[in-house]
Amino acid sequence: MARVFAAPWISALVGFLVLTQAFGAFGGVGTAVSRMPFAAGADRLLPEAFGRVHPRWHTPHVALLTLGVVASVLLLLAQLGDTMRVAYQELVSLMLIGGFLPYIYMFISAWKARRKVAGSVGLSVTLFCLVCSIVPTGEVKNIWLYEGKLALGTAAMIGSGLLLYAQGCARSSAAVKRVQSALADVVD
Repeated sequence: MARVFAAPWISALVGFLVLTQAFGAFGGVGTAVSRMPFAAGADRLLPEAFGRVHPRWHTPHVALLTLGVVASVLLLLAQLGDTMRVAYQELVSLMLIGGFLPYIYMFISAWKARRKVAGSVGLSVTLFCLVCSIVPTGEVKNIWLYEGKLALGTAAMIGSGLLLYAQGCARSSAAVKRVQSALADVVD
């Protein structure tokens, strides 16, 4: 385009706009993702420290720092034994898997709610997308390593969700027992 319009500055402008978009997307994703552990800490689904706000900067510093450490470790683990391109493909595949797994439950629920056509079509498309996300490209040299990382990453996502759910249930049942005990004391 720069040659066609005899404007060499267009390449620099497009590069600047792409860089600006990347910073904006990174900031938006970082802000949104760090708010989830903060909200979970405030609701006592995660340790209470996640719900704390820094007294000077008024930011969820524990959630932000934890997100930074976890993201850095995951990026390093994704890179082990692979090229940067393959590690990027693994991360994209894990994001797709994490994004599409909830749709399985949603479309099974639609099937159970007697929306059989919508449920079966949605489930078919979801399963097709999941299968496509685990198929390695030609750049992947070690398929077992690639698929193993996807399997471990998926298990870690599901396992961390189950762990948080179990902790929330345990806290809820403990709170219910405390209320029942207090009511029994009042009745006595």
